[in-house]
Parts: sequence; structure tokens; C-alpha cells
Amino acid sequence: MKDRVNTDIGTKELTLDWAAIDWQSIKKKVRNLRQRIYRAIKEKQWNKARSLMKLMLRSYSNLLLSVRRITQENQGKNTPGIDGYIVTNLIERVELANEMLEHKLWKALWQWAKKRHPQKGKKWILRKYFRQVGGYSFSFAIKTKDRRGEDKIISMVRMSTIPIERWEKVKNNASPDDPELASYWDKRQTKQGKTHWTKGSKLYRVADNQGWHCPICREHLFNGEQLHTHHIVRVADEGTDREENLVHLHKTCHQHTHMGKRPKLQKA
Repeated sequence: MKDRVNTDIGTKELTLDWAAIDWQSIKKKVRNLRQRIYRAIKEKQWNKARSLMKLMLRSYSNLLLSVRRITQENQGKNTPGIDGYIVTNLIERVELANEMLEHKLWKALWQWAKKRHPQKGKKWILRKYFRQVGGYSFSFAIKTKDRRGEDKIISMVRMSTIPIERWEKVKNNASPDDPELASYWDKRQTKQGKTHWTKGSKLYRVADNQGWHCPICREHLFNGEQLHTHHIVRVADEGTDREENLVHLHKTCHQHTHMGKRPKLQKA
């Protein structure tokens, strides 16, 4: 039985806003799945019941509902566990749910690796598929080559490292078409852009160096258009990936630059 991801019964995507969760829908999906398990057991359809139980264990809706019951509804919600930790606010609940989902994903990857290499031991599997990345041990990662033939590590993003940012409501009836509010929208878009890349990273510094604006059209980088990172000196011409040779452009501006319809950019 397949995991129905498209109906959100199974693991669909991580949640970043606890207050925005539709709990009525979550409860309905979990209740329907529990009723299907009950009917399968009553009718002695053991294979179907086992498949539905596995689906329940993979269900993100069930995971969210479990976190809510433990941290908000149970009488022992204010009693710390053996780790001495209490989840008290919305952000901590989101972090707990995503950590549990990350653990489920790690277990699934581990089972996949063992099934793929049934003749290999655990140490061999660990050396091949798991590495220490960014201070985290046992991260699912592989060693490969970039387009210059140099070694690089590609790892799966850890959900616990994704920062949780609160969006600010737009002031009153502020419109992006109002020329008097240009500075307000510029600051708002810049604040949004600063959460797009990790602070202090190379791509963050590139955007900061160009003032968070596209040097071709002079519009803000985060005006809703898709972004591309452009090499001022082409890689084919021995251009590097250093930040002084990179610039962020809107997709259309990037295409026009390569077609020669826009002025060439100068290296910083």
C-alpha cells in the first residue's frame, strides 16, 4: 500500500508555523485512518491492517497530533521528562515535530541502505553513506565531483537547521504600487531576503555586496521573480566560484545577459 502523500496522510512537508495548522483536518485524517485499521482487523484482513499501521507510523498528521497531545493537552504537559526539557511555546513544538520527522527519515534511509547492501556490515554502510557534516554526526551524504573535477560533499539538509522566521503583517493598506511607500517595501523585501541564505554564507555576502538589488534592472532581488547566480567571468574561461566573481540576477536579466541584450557586468 502506497503512502498517500498527495492527501497529506503520509509525510508531506515540514511545518514552520504551528499556529497555522488546520487541526480539524489533521484530526479527521488520523481518525479516518484509525477507523480503516479497525475495520481491517475486524474483517481479519491482516496484511491490510499491517500496511495501514505502517502508514500510521509514517503519517505526519499523526506525528503533529501526538506532539500537540503531549505538549498541550495531557495533564503532564508541564512535567519534564528524563532530559529535564519542557516544550512550552509554538516554536519549540515545531522544532520537536521536525526533529521527530528527521529521525524517522534517518531510520528510513538506514533501512534503505541495509536493504541495498544486504551483504555489507553496519560499519561499511556508515562509511559509505553517512558522514559528519556541519557538526552533525551520521548525516546522510555522499562524496562526488564538481564541474571542475574537485571533490565536494553533498548532504541532505537537516530540518532542525532551518530557521523559523515569523512573517510580519503588511501595515494597514500598504500597497507596493504606492511610490510613497517605496522605502517601506524595500526594507521589507530585504528582511525577507536575509532569511533566504544562511547569514555569513558566500551567497549571502554576494547579495549584501550588491545591496540586495539586481544590477541589471535595478529592482529588488526579492520582488517575486526567480533568482539565478551568474558568473561574471565564465567557468569556461577559468572563472572561479569566489564571491567577487558572482552576482545574483533575476532569471530574465540573466537570460538577457547571456544573449548579449544587456550590458556586461564588471568583476568586483
